[in-house]
Amino acid sequence: MGQGSCFGVTAGGGFCPDSIFAGKCAVIIMSKERILQEDYRKLNEIIVDLMLENDQQAAISGLLEKVGALFRSERMYIFEINPRGNADNTYEWCADGAASYRSSLQNVPVSRSFRKILLEKQVVLLPDPALFGSQEPMVEEILLFRKTDRMILAPIVHNKEMTGFFGVDNTPEDDSEILSSLIRKLIPVITSILYLRNNVERLRVSLDYESVLNHAALRALGQRDPEQSIRTFLGIVGEQVGATRACICESRQYGGISVTYAWGEGTRTGRRAEWISGEIYRKYWKPRLMDQHIILVRDTDVYAREHPEEGRILFERGVRRCVVLPVFVEEYRGFVCFENVRTDAVNRTMSLFEVAATFIGALLRHRDNDRNIRQVSFRDDLTEAMNRHALNHMVDRLSKDQSVGMIFCDINGLKEVNDSKGHLAGDQLIIRTSEILLRHVPWKQFSNVFRMGGDEFLLLMSDMDSASFRRLVDEVRRDFRRENLSVSLGAIWNTDVRDGLGPLLEEADHAMYEEKKRWHEEHRHYMLSSRNINLQECLMNGEFFVCMQPRVSLEQGRVISGEALIRWEHQGRMMEPDSFLPEMEENGFLVTLDSWVWKQVFLMQRELLDQGVEPVPAVLNTSVPGFLERNYLERLAALRRKYRLPGNLFHIEIRYGDYVKEKRAMDRMIEGLHREGFRVLLDHFGERNVPGIELREVKADALTLDPARFQQEALMDPDLSIVDEQIAISHIQEKYVCVVGIETPEQAERLRKIECHYGQGNYFYRPVPLKHFVRLIRTEGVVDDGKYRIYRERISMLNIRNAVDEGLLTNRLLNHVLGAAAIYERQGNRIRILQINQAYSELMGLSIHDGKPDPGTLDRINESLSGMLYGMMRAEEDPENGWGTPFSVIRPDGKHIDLYIRIFRIFGDRDRTFYFVLLHEYVVGNPKRQP
Repeated sequence: MGQGSCFGVTAGGGFCPDSIFAGKCAVIIMSKERILQEDYRKLNEIIVDLMLENDQQAAISGLLEKVGALFRSERMYIFEINPRGNADNTYEWCADGAASYRSSLQNVPVSRSFRKILLEKQVVLLPDPALFGSQEPMVEEILLFRKTDRMILAPIVHNKEMTGFFGVDNTPEDDSEILSSLIRKLIPVITSILYLRNNVERLRVSLDYESVLNHAALRALGQRDPEQSIRTFLGIVGEQVGATRACICESRQYGGISVTYAWGEGTRTGRRAEWISGEIYRKYWKPRLMDQHIILVRDTDVYAREHPEEGRILFERGVRRCVVLPVFVEEYRGFVCFENVRTDAVNRTMSLFEVAATFIGALLRHRDNDRNIRQVSFRDDLTEAMNRHALNHMVDRLSKDQSVGMIFCDINGLKEVNDSKGHLAGDQLIIRTSEILLRHVPWKQFSNVFRMGGDEFLLLMSDMDSASFRRLVDEVRRDFRRENLSVSLGAIWNTDVRDGLGPLLEEADHAMYEEKKRWHEEHRHYMLSSRNINLQECLMNGEFFVCMQPRVSLEQGRVISGEALIRWEHQGRMMEPDSFLPEMEENGFLVTLDSWVWKQVFLMQRELLDQGVEPVPAVLNTSVPGFLERNYLERLAALRRKYRLPGNLFHIEIRYGDYVKEKRAMDRMIEGLHREGFRVLLDHFGERNVPGIELREVKADALTLDPARFQQEALMDPDLSIVDEQIAISHIQEKYVCVVGIETPEQAERLRKIECHYGQGNYFYRPVPLKHFVRLIRTEGVVDDGKYRIYRERISMLNIRNAVDEGLLTNRLLNHVLGAAAIYERQGNRIRILQINQAYSELMGLSIHDGKPDPGTLDRINESLSGMLYGMMRAEEDPENGWGTPFSVIRPDGKHIDLYIRIFRIFGDRDRTFYFVLLHEYVVGNPKRQP
C-alpha cells in the first residue's frame, strides 16, 4: 500500500489517475455556487479527512457514513456492474433504524435504457414516471423492495463506460436540488477511490503471482524430464489461479487439436480437447489465437450472447469461466487453457496468464530439442522406430508395478525379397513394417516401437489391461493383412516385471518363433504348388470369383453400395488375397483381373435392372498401373455403353497414397470419369506417413477412412478420434465419408453419433458372392442391426464347396447321414465350435439349445481340444481327403471315450478359417467305422 492519500481529483472536479500512482493528492476546492456554504465546507472537510486513509474499503465506508449524515438521508449505497452485466450492491450505509438490503440486492438486471438515461442525465431524481416505465427492473427493485419514497441516482463512469452508480434514499424533499449539485461534485471522488481500490488490489495480486510464476518456473526447470517440466509448471499455475482443469493443446497434422498435457479433474492426454469440437476450434478459435488474441470468457452466459454456438458447448462441458491463450514456438503451436478459474484471477491476473503462456512455449521448445537429441542416439537409422539402446533406456525407467504387453514381430520372406529384388526393396519392406507398427501407438509414444535387428521389431506397451492388449494384437494382425505384408507375431502380456523384461522377451520371442515355423511350412507348400501357375488358365477355369461386401447407411440402416472383392480358390485351397495380389500387380495380371471383375459387376447391375430391381452402386477397386493406362477410361466407358448403365452406379476407388504421388495425372483422369457419370472415392484418406493435402484440393466425390491407419483406439476412444475430425472436415467440404473396418456395435454407434454417413465391416456383413448380394438387394438391403445371420446361411455365402454353397448342410443331413458332425472356427490359436448336430452332442456329452439340433443356432461352446490345432494345419495340406486320427477325450460327465476324428477345411479368409469335423466312436484295434 502507498503512504499517501487514497484518491486524487483535479480542481475542476475531474479524476486524475496519474496523481494517484504518484501518491500525490490535490485538495478539492469547492467553489461557491448557488448552494449553502456550510454544506460545501462540511463536504470538503470529509474529503480532506479521507485523504489520510490508506485503506480504500474503509475510505468508501467512511465516505458513505459521513456524507449520508450530511445529506440527512435514510440510506446511501454504491452498485457496481459485475461480469454478467448485472449490478451488485457492494457498499451501503443506513441511518439508525433503517433496514439494510445490501445482501438481497445482488446481480440485479440493468437494462440498456437505465444505463442510457443515467449517462445522459448524470443525476436522476426518482420516482419519475416520465423517465422509467413501471417495468424497469432496477427501479422496481430499489423503490418497491426497499419501500423507498424518493431516491437520487448518479452514474459512476470510467473510460466512458458506466461501471456502477451511486444512490441516496429518502432525503428531505426540499433539499433535492441542493443534493443533486453536491452529488455531481462527489461522484469524481467516489470514482477515484474505486479506481485506486481496483488498481492497488491488482498490483498486489500481480506481485503475489510474480512469486508464483518464479516458484513454478524453478520447480519446472528442476525436472530432468522435459515432459515432466511442462506438467509440473501447468499444475502449479493451475492450482494457484484456482482452476478446476488446465490443459495444453497442440495442433495436429490435419488441422485438429489434441490435448498433450493436462492437469485437474477428469483430464486425460492424447485426446481431443474435451470442451470444444474440432469444427468450433477451426472455425472460431484458431483464427483468433493465430492472430495472438486471448479468448477470455468471464462468464459463459454472457459470452453466449455474442458467441452462442461456442457458449453452448462451453456450458454443456461444465465450463463457466476460462482463459485461453495462444502458444507459439517460432510459429503457432496451439494453446493453453485454464478452466473455471477464480473470478478474481480472471479479472486481475491477465499478465500472469500471458507470461505463463510464453514460458510454456519455451518449455515446449526445450522438449522438442530434447526429442531431437534423443532421436540421434535412440532412433534407428532406416526406420522411424527406436533402437536397442533406446529399449535399454526405457527398461530402466519402467515401474515394477506396471503391466507390460509385448508384440515381437518378424518379417516373413525378407531374405527372398533381398535375393530376388535387391536390398533396396528389402529396406522398403522393413520401413513399411515399421510404419504399420507405429500406427498403433499414439504419436507421443512412438518411442514404444523398437527395431531389434534386421527383420525383427518389438512393440512395447505399458499400463494397458489384458483385454485392451488383445484388441491391439488383433488390430496389428489385421493391419498387416490389409497391407499384404506377411509377418510372424509373438505376443505376451504380464503384470509381473520384477525380474525385468528379459523373461518376457524370451516368451514373446518363443511365441513368434512358433508362428514363424508354421509360416515356413505353409510357405513351402504354397511355393512348391505355385511355381508354374498359369494365371490366365486359372481365370478361364473359373478359379477366381467376385464377392461383394455391402456398405451401409448408418442413419437409415440400409445397404447403399457394395465393394467388389476378388477371391481365388486354387487346387482346392482358398488363397489369401495378400498372397497373390501384390505379385499380380507387379507382373501386370491384376489389370486383366480388374477388367474381368468389371464385367461380372456390370453384368450383375444389368440383370438387376432387367428384373425391375433398382441396383445400388458398386465400388470398383483399381490398381495404379491400370488407372493410369491411356485406355482405362475408354474401357470403362465402353462397358457402360455395352450394358446400357448409368455411370452413377459405379464408384471408382483409388488409394490415397497413390493419389498423392500421382495427383496431377489422377486429377485429369477423375475429370474424365466425372464426364462419363462415374463417381470417384479416395480410399484410406489421411493415413499417416503419407504427405497431407487439403481436402478442398481433392477432386474425389467421397472418402473412405480406415481407423487402423491412424491409431489403434481411433474408433474406440469416446473423446479422441482423428476419424471424428476428418468427418467434421468432410461435412464442411460436402463430401461423403465411409468408415471401413467396423467390427463391433460400439464402433457403429460411435460413428452414428458423430454423423458419419456410411460404414463397412464384418459387424454388418462379410464379403458375399454376387448371387447372395443380389438376393440382399432384392430384399431392399435392410440391415438387421448388424446381428450375424444364421450360420447355415453365412456358410452358404462363402461359396467354397457346392454342398455348402447350396445350403445342403441341413438338419436332416447332419442328423441322419453323417453321424456326429460339427463346424469349427479357428482364429489364430483359438478354436470354437459354431454348430453341432444331435449325434455330436450325444457322443460328446454336450448340450445344444432346447436339447435338439438347430442349424440356425450359433452354439458357441468353449472346449479344450488337445492336438486339434495340429490336426487343422494337417487338414490344410489335403483339402480333398482332410486329415484323420484317433484320440481320447473325457466328457463333461466324466466318461472316457476313444474317438476317431476327420477334419476337412471349408474356407479361410483373412481373419478366420472354418472346418467340417466328423467324429465316430473308436475301439482300439476294431473301429466301429472310420469316416
